[in-house]
Amino acid sequence: MILTISILTGCSSDNRTLKLGKGDDVIVNLEVLDKAGIIKIEFQANGNIEAMNSDDLENHKIVSFGFENKGEGTFKVCVYSLNDAICSEHYVEGGYRPELTCTKKKIEVKKHIGY
Repeated sequence: MILTISILTGCSSDNRTLKLGKGDDVIVNLEVLDKAGIIKIEFQANGNIEAMNSDDLENHKIVSFGFENKGEGTFKVCVYSLNDAICSEHYVEGGYRPELTCTKKKIEVKKHIGY
């Protein structure tokens, strides 16, 4: 019974997550706490840019961005609204799994650790 509940819970949470990027050395999870006013969220790493728009936000609460990064590097996340844009850049190494939250006014780090 417990196994069934955890499997169902896992499946339902997958519907809330939009996966962007190609790779899994670093996986950044961004939880959108308040979608109001956000028109685009963009991730940048190693010359690669991945973005989601406000339509994507209707069906997803979490954005997962994975990319290849064997050594040291950085990634940047930007949140765009009609009149503003905020960005946050972070140092990472292969195996890091940063967890962030955002609204149109701020980006915050929940966890920033590796394996």
